[in-house]
Amino acid sequence: MTTPTPTAVTDTAVTERANEKVPMRSVEFNHLPMTVIRALLKKHDHVCIVGLGILSIIPLVVCCVFSTFWMIWAVWGVVIAGSIALAWSLRLYAEGRTGLVKFDSTGMSINRPERPSLLLPWQALRHADLKKKSNTAGWNEARLLLCFEEGLLPADLETVSPWWMERGRTGECVIDIDLRAVAKRDHLKLIGVLTRLLPPGRVSKNLLTYVSPEHNPSFTELWSESLMLAGRRSSATQLSPGDWLNDYRFEVVSILGAGGQGTAYEAIDHFPVQPGASRVVLKEFVLPVHGDFEAAASALALVQHEASIIRSLNAEFAVKFYDLFVEDCRAYLVREFVDGMSLKEMVENAGSLSLAQVCRLGVSMCEILDHLHTRVPPIIHRDFTPDNLLLSDNLKLIDFDIARFDNAGRSNQVVGKPNYLSPEQFRGQATAQSDIYSLGATLFFLSTGRQPMPISASHPRSACPSLCEQFDAIVARATDVDCANRYASAMVLRQELINLLEENDATL
Repeated sequence: MTTPTPTAVTDTAVTERANEKVPMRSVEFNHLPMTVIRALLKKHDHVCIVGLGILSIIPLVVCCVFSTFWMIWAVWGVVIAGSIALAWSLRLYAEGRTGLVKFDSTGMSINRPERPSLLLPWQALRHADLKKKSNTAGWNEARLLLCFEEGLLPADLETVSPWWMERGRTGECVIDIDLRAVAKRDHLKLIGVLTRLLPPGRVSKNLLTYVSPEHNPSFTELWSESLMLAGRRSSATQLSPGDWLNDYRFEVVSILGAGGQGTAYEAIDHFPVQPGASRVVLKEFVLPVHGDFEAAASALALVQHEASIIRSLNAEFAVKFYDLFVEDCRAYLVREFVDGMSLKEMVENAGSLSLAQVCRLGVSMCEILDHLHTRVPPIIHRDFTPDNLLLSDNLKLIDFDIARFDNAGRSNQVVGKPNYLSPEQFRGQATAQSDIYSLGATLFFLSTGRQPMPISASHPRSACPSLCEQFDAIVARATDVDCANRYASAMVLRQELINLLEENDATL
């Protein structure tokens, strides 16, 4: 077996990388040989069927040719003996491949039943690679190959673990871990931690790309994980800076905000899905414990719903979706980090904005709503407020947890922030015009620095008489309590704001 020659690195680099990236805590998984056996039998099922057919026919042929009863028993004896030998071989294979594998900053440990444990230090590792069959696209055909310097390994390597090892080039031994024998949920855990422990020069490109697919977990996957963790929450407090999640993939940097459903964290993704996406936001959804399956299903449906909407958007205003995972009875949505302030923070820090700024931001907000409302089916955000609009290089909209598709039917549930709720949304009958109402209320807040009155038409001049009457009329129409008098679409409102900017360009 040949492996690429790795970039030369020092043993000190291994230790420094391990101590820098991962605390001194082992990550372990079970190697399950019966999975491999089943895969082998399934792969060669046609051979098994033909073989059994031949073995079944042999006694009949013997009976017809020799007509001797003892010959039939002799043939059947051979068949039974062969079956016992095959079963015994599979058992030995299973015993040889079973074990608990641990990765920590010192090395790889293999613990097998009734055998002494074996430690393979990272200092002896030459190269880590991943092999997959070219004609398959699934997880089940991959093998993890760890190529070690034989002279730096324990002397009893062959006696302790003969079934794991293959001989490579001179002075090498290769530990072969068949990923078919590792539970699927442990694949990223296994390879992700390994790639963080080792310097890049000792990790192949195949291994790095294998651990970084865009993972789109289904509701069933999240539900299954939550059931496995039900009633076993280890901590009831918020995460703190320096905490790690998802098997040391995400490192919490700071708390961005907290709400009724959970907390949003800024974090570093030490194994980003996309290049340059190391800073992320972890949006937390707290799941109920103690067997409240209906409430857990509702909470998981919420995070899955938000993920599906963000994933479906492909526009500059939309934050990117990266991943979903469940840990400690909490679901986490991983999305793009926007390096900028919300419009609410801007006003709170510096006061109300100029009319020109408000109109330009209003034009961008109209374009965002037009993109959502003209999709098929349309998306109604239902929480279009200053704290969900972030200004960086461009305006971005976040928090789609209560957004819904317009074909989803009406609901009696009242959601959204009271000062930005239209009357119909307060009745649980939100439409696209409800988002326009929220946009108009946002314009009032940006231009006056005050929260708008709930469920009423907003007049910015009442709070700031220096504002022009034309702008006051635009906001009042956008927030009209009667949908028939409100703007029919965001693009009509956009044009009104553009006209205001053009007509008053010299004075704004």
